Amino acid sequence: MKKTCRTRGEGLDIVEAAHSKRVSSFLYCRMEIVGKIEPERLKKAVRQSCKFVPEIIYTFDFRYCEFVDKGLTMDGVVMVENGGRKSKKQRSPCQEIWDLSSGPQFRIFIQEKEQGSKIVFAMSHILSDGKGFLQYLYLLIRLYHRKEQRQSNVLYK
Repeated sequence: MKKTCRTRGEGLDIVEAAHSKRVSSFLYCRMEIVGKIEPERLKKAVRQSCKFVPEIIYTFDFRYCEFVDKGLTMDGVVMVENGGRKSKKQRSPCQEIWDLSSGPQFRIFIQEKEQGSKIVFAMSHILSDGKGFLQYLYLLIRLYHRKEQRQSNVLYK
């Protein structure tokens, strides 16, 4: 039997978790870029970032205030919407919320357009504050743009 990996929450995680029913527990970053984003390359970058922040693909156990590895995959993290019009009932990615006890702590919503892409990054406020979210995005961008031929484990020089 495989042992479940758990990471204990910290003080401010408990505060955010306690107020999650009354206050949105999500941080968002919205971007519009010229050109197309490569979803598979982005998934690879997220997978590599899990070496540094594994909790982004963990669920959150509100009872014990722990991040729990339940074997979630990148398919639950990177969501791609190809063109098409949204119905009035469909929510904007910036309004997207999900159950953190069964879903990951981080998601990316990509909407492909004719002349570019709209991307929304969303992270659980239980996992990170705004500054940590920004640092994670810098890491993700660096991993996304990392040259394939560089096989070094060193990310920063």
